[in-house]
Amino acid sequence: MLKHTRILVAAAAILGLPAAAMAADLPVQQQAPAAYTPVASVYDWSGVYLGAHAGYGWGDIDTDLPGLETDADGFLGGLQAGYNAQWGNWVGGVELEASYSGIEGDDVAGIDTQLNWLGTARVRVGYAFDRVLPYVTGGLALGEVEVEDTVFGFSESNTHLGWTVGAGVEVAVADNISVKGEYSYIDLQDEDYNLGLPVATEAGLDAHTFKVGLNYKF
Repeated sequence: MLKHTRILVAAAAILGLPAAAMAADLPVQQQAPAAYTPVASVYDWSGVYLGAHAGYGWGDIDTDLPGLETDADGFLGGLQAGYNAQWGNWVGGVELEASYSGIEGDDVAGIDTQLNWLGTARVRVGYAFDRVLPYVTGGLALGEVEVEDTVFGFSESNTHLGWTVGAGVEVAVADNISVKGEYSYIDLQDEDYNLGLPVATEAGLDAHTFKVGLNYKF
């Protein structure tokens, strides 16, 4: 009986060898890589915010009088308020900004020019990478330019309407607090200045600004 059992085990082992060899030769099916799915933004940028900013501006204040185009630069700072709405990773909103300006032109031929204040009303559109929000912005600009004749003591200021475009990056450092850096180009259109002369002269402002800011989201 034991002899018959050994013969049966040996026969089974011999018969199983070809099957094992065939199984080893079968191709291994590789699993297809998972399709890429964009990661949705976790941080919620929606809501009303208030903040403050400070920065530096440079450009030129030009008139239609020959030789009276002057370089201008200086610091500026102020407050901003806005609202954001979010759709997936896209963020859109509006922002109002008011700045005190120390941007001043060089004294040329007794004519001194400066930008006293600057305000903007803009839209912002960005794409959020969780707590990091790159964005572009643009809209209306409004500013007061003052022109002074330091020789004869005449001074005149006008409010100029214009436009602005720019881009920036905002980073949420806490649930309700974010910091940002922003570049803007500003074009304030020409306005008439008399300065005690019988013929008016036109003056306008082209400027670049870079600002850093802090926002609190409600």
